[in-house]
Amino acid sequence: MTDELAVAIVGARFGVRGEVKLRSLSEEVEHLLKLESVTLCKGSVRKPYCISSARRHAGDVLVLFEGVESPEEARLLTGYEVRVPREQAAPLRKGEYYITDLIGLRLVLESEVVGTVKSLWNSGAHDMIDVEKLDGSMIVVPFIDRYIGRVDLEANSIEVLVDWILE
Repeated sequence: MTDELAVAIVGARFGVRGEVKLRSLSEEVEHLLKLESVTLCKGSVRKPYCISSARRHAGDVLVLFEGVESPEEARLLTGYEVRVPREQAAPLRKGEYYITDLIGLRLVLESEVVGTVKSLWNSGAHDMIDVEKLDGSMIVVPFIDRYIGRVDLEANSIEVLVDWILE
């Protein structure tokens, strides 16, 4: 498990003081309001920032980073991932997982490994996992109770409940 998680994306600049909107990756924002420092990442670029202020505005979180004092400087941060230590991310409820913890898990059917989770995305209806099968082909499996059984992070595995979904 990684110790640092992406919790938001820096969106558009806001106002004339250099504030930016943060788009939460978890749909929760309370944890974003409590952050004191973050690392902004884009590609191989990593920039540490302290947060001067954070506030709600029309469902968004507006943040002012120390040293960012104009809309022009704020605009340069658009698109950066906001990363924090795991303990500062949104808390998980039962049955929830951080995406980064699912990537690389083995997909198992009746105790037999059938593939590896490569990515996770949302279809609008529910989460989907992209799985690379043992033969190298890719399949998409809905990440819902009807098809997915036990997720065991310690055993590095996700149980798939039906075999036909692997075709």
